[in-house]
Amino acid sequence: MRAVFEGKPRWLSGNPDLAWTERFFLLYVPVWVVLFSLRTGVFGGAERGDAASIVFGLVIASPYLIVPSLRAPKTQGHWAHAYWFKANVFRHVVGSL
Repeated sequence: MRAVFEGKPRWLSGNPDLAWTERFFLLYVPVWVVLFSLRTGVFGGAERGDAASIVFGLVIASPYLIVPSLRAPKTQGHWAHAYWFKANVFRHVVGSL
């Protein structure tokens, strides 16, 4: 589904900060899916134990916070107002339900 911005169809947002966040999430989601699939399917996820599962989850989720905090454009001022932070809070709240 394409959004229309100033008469031109767009795949990403016209806001550069939001577009960067959308692009990063779209590029990292396949990496996360492949890593998680390999861990659960090939390397036997249940046999590793709870501590290994927690560490693995933190490792594959950490780029969602580390990469945007270092590389995202600083157009919104304070980091709590950035779209990448809001998207991560939303993802965490929805994932916790």
